[in-house]
Amino acid sequence: MFRTAWVPFFLTCAVYALAGWLMQGGGAAVGLWETFGAEFHLHWLTLLPAAVILVLSLFRVNVKLAMSASILTAAVTAAVFQRMGLGEILYTAAMGYRAADREVGALLNGGGIISMLNVSAIICISSSYSGIFKETALLTGVKGLILSISRKITPFGGIMVTSVITSMVACNQSLAIMLTSQLCAEVEPDREQFAIDIENSTVTIAPLVPWSIAGGVPLATIGGPTACILFACFLYLLPAYTFVCRLVKRSRKIV
Repeated sequence: MFRTAWVPFFLTCAVYALAGWLMQGGGAAVGLWETFGAEFHLHWLTLLPAAVILVLSLFRVNVKLAMSASILTAAVTAAVFQRMGLGEILYTAAMGYRAADREVGALLNGGGIISMLNVSAIICISSSYSGIFKETALLTGVKGLILSISRKITPFGGIMVTSVITSMVACNQSLAIMLTSQLCAEVEPDREQFAIDIENSTVTIAPLVPWSIAGGVPLATIGGPTACILFACFLYLLPAYTFVCRLVKRSRKIV
């Protein structure tokens, strides 16, 4: 992911930097440090939970172990720096965070295991749909069409086109990933390359569909208009960049 995403990442940063320079707002800057300082005890060691999961991920530690280590570190950090008791930590983990300060709450309220129940239900339903399609062979004819497209515009191109359609039909990221995986399994035989192709297409394309919960829920959470999707530069720069790179690579092979 680092190898394939660093160029789109820096392009996105450049777009935002340019937009910030050209479209400077007239409002007063928000003092985030002072705002958060009223709610939290700010210390550089509070970055440890995020650092733990990033470092363990880089060393390819099992995701369950990495998440468990990060959660345990977060609990210790909350107890030491935020003076939270065990009961408060467990309640926050289950029900989500609720800030006493309204400004902080507008930015950070939410989360918790309870908030994941809807997502978990969607994943379970998506998995059942995926199984139905697989066992009934309803998508067999479509697979042949995708293979034909892939031969013309590269395997990634075929996966990307499929991702657009599945994201529009599935209305959620989980089912879109599963359907794309089923439909394009024969397009790219290399499993590791196939996983990266799914990541660089379906995972980022699904939030660009306005009626998909992958994009709709975050926008609803912050009260943002649908037009915000236009500024999600990384989500479309990554598949576009990957597609161009694959076309160039194939043309070099042909030459």
